[in-house]
Amino acid sequence: MGYVLGYLATRNAPGLESLHCPLGGRRFRPSVEDFIDFLDSENFIEALDMSERTARDASRDRWLKQQLGSVSRSDPETARETLRKMG
Repeated sequence: MGYVLGYLATRNAPGLESLHCPLGGRRFRPSVEDFIDFLDSENFIEALDMSERTARDASRDRWLKQQLGSVSRSDPETARETLRKMG
């Protein structure tokens, strides 16, 4: 993003820290755990050991369950229909 702003020579460009990139809509945004996974997989950080990966994955699972509950409350009819289809 810094490259793009520099390339466009935008004089009053906001600092990168003030930019917001909406990803995944209101409910399905990347988590800190997703970002850590990205850094790990791209070798931007020292490789995580098994216990760190286990902790990251457990935390991500808790976050996803929380988001699923929020989405279900936001659209209960779709949640009911999905559960009906599942039997």
